[in-house]
Amino acid sequence: MSKASYKEQVLAIGNGTMLEPGYYDKNMKRIEYFNCRPLQDSKRSLVFHIVCPNDLKYLKVQFFKNMENLQDIVLSDCMKDIMGDCFFGCSSLKQVQLPDGLIEIGPECFKYSGITSIEIPSSVRCIWMAAFSDCRDLVSFSMAETDQPHVFSDQTFYCCWSLKNVTLPKGLKWISDQMFYYCENLKKIILPESVENIGSKAFQMCSSLEFIHIGTNMTEISDNAFGYPTFINDNAIVEYGETRVPIKAIRPMSLMERIFFQADIERKLSERHMELRKEKI
Repeated sequence: MSKASYKEQVLAIGNGTMLEPGYYDKNMKRIEYFNCRPLQDSKRSLVFHIVCPNDLKYLKVQFFKNMENLQDIVLSDCMKDIMGDCFFGCSSLKQVQLPDGLIEIGPECFKYSGITSIEIPSSVRCIWMAAFSDCRDLVSFSMAETDQPHVFSDQTFYCCWSLKNVTLPKGLKWISDQMFYYCENLKKIILPESVENIGSKAFQMCSSLEFIHIGTNMTEISDNAFGYPTFINDNAIVEYGETRVPIKAIRPMSLMERIFFQADIERKLSERHMELRKEKI
């Protein structure tokens, strides 16, 4: 689905009126013009709508922090960097359209926000630590396909209890430490073929996890990536190529050792089957 333009977004917020950049209350009365300084704390609870200038290239640290009544925001088309804690505690903010060309999303940027779904542009290279952690209403996260390298820092989706649908980019190299920690409603995830490493406690407390696909480029899976020996679904399956291994079988050998061992068994059985067929012929 195509994104709405800057003008279309502003007209939608203004009910057909092309609003000037600024902060607006619930009655669409302007509280203050937008400028480079963060709004005073005493006015933050009054803000329901924000229109950023269309030439704004970055948002500073904590710029909209704890605007608990913020419902809509229009970001500029040329936005490159949204810095740390920018939307921290914006509990009424359910949706935000990130512009194409955005490069970085800062640490704890959306932490404790009310975001329910978000689509990340393929231009984004770095999502820093805990950017979406504790987004309790976040159900869907997706990022456009691209082969460019990406970094998702630790605890990206930490305690996102409602998260169910995840689409990760092809250029992702590793699943960071505690990346999906306590995503208790996550049932299925397909990791891109580019992923080579799964970090510590990456899927710990994912009690509903039933299926995870890992690519053939995987070289290392942390021994406690799935929270062994507790807080995992014993019936969960790890798929590696044509091989399927139950997570509960990760001991006494590591998960990667178990996967390679099982794949080797299946390869040998296949070879033996071919030999028997040749003998019959």
